[in-house]
Amino acid sequence: QQQQQQQPLNAMTTGGAPVHLSVPTTSHPASVGGVSGSAGAGAPIVVAAAAADAPIRPSSSAHDDKSRSPHGAAQAATAAAAAAAAAPQHGPSGATALPPPPPSEAPPAKPPQACSEQVVVGLATALEHMAALATKPEAMTCFHCVRPPAVSVRDYLGRIRKFFGCTLECYVLGLVYIDRLIKLRPNVVVSTLSCHRLLLCSMVLAAKFHDDCFYSNSFYAKVGGLKIEELNGLERKMLQLLDYKLLVQPEEFELYREILCKAAAGNK
Repeated sequence: QQQQQQQPLNAMTTGGAPVHLSVPTTSHPASVGGVSGSAGAGAPIVVAAAAADAPIRPSSSAHDDKSRSPHGAAQAATAAAAAAAAAPQHGPSGATALPPPPPSEAPPAKPPQACSEQVVVGLATALEHMAALATKPEAMTCFHCVRPPAVSVRDYLGRIRKFFGCTLECYVLGLVYIDRLIKLRPNVVVSTLSCHRLLLCSMVLAAKFHDDCFYSNSFYAKVGGLKIEELNGLERKMLQLLDYKLLVQPEEFELYREILCKAAAGNK
């Protein structure tokens, strides 16, 4: 143990002269003052001794090593560019330039327009056109009559308009429900045999779904010329065929409203 003890200093000066340190024989790397190396048997490590009044400089950190690497230089350049972009810009007169205006936002959605009597006329025109395009023979459903009714679909709709007392929006919803039904159930065809019952049932659903105040099915059955049991069955069947989906989004409503208005304008 006494042989492995460190020997006293051999020489030392205060003017920055090297100091010779005798180190014991070891295979471990030696590190003094941030300098590392593999010391041999009895190999001295030369360390410059700083003067008493000399400032102490800390050893370089890992951050300094990174800044000297190519990746660190790139990061430093990116940070400098970001700082320069964030700094206020000055115009030719020395005044601070205003920041660029924000990107323009999308225009607000157009509010839905109020319905007019045109939707009633347009609904009658659309049903007449759909019934005229029906091909024969057609599959008979619960919405079909045995023979065409004596009253036209236009006069039938006029009777509904007179006695139902529902809002004009219900006539747009009535067309939406009929169109959904024939798209979901291709076997249901709008024809002279089925348009009256389809119209009555769709208007009953629209009035109950949209309006706050509506009549009972017994009253609607009298207006439509059906028995109460028959109207109840038709209403239940249409709800099932529509999967009970009666909600209409504003965009879809506006689309069908425009269709009815165009149909009414073309009927003149």
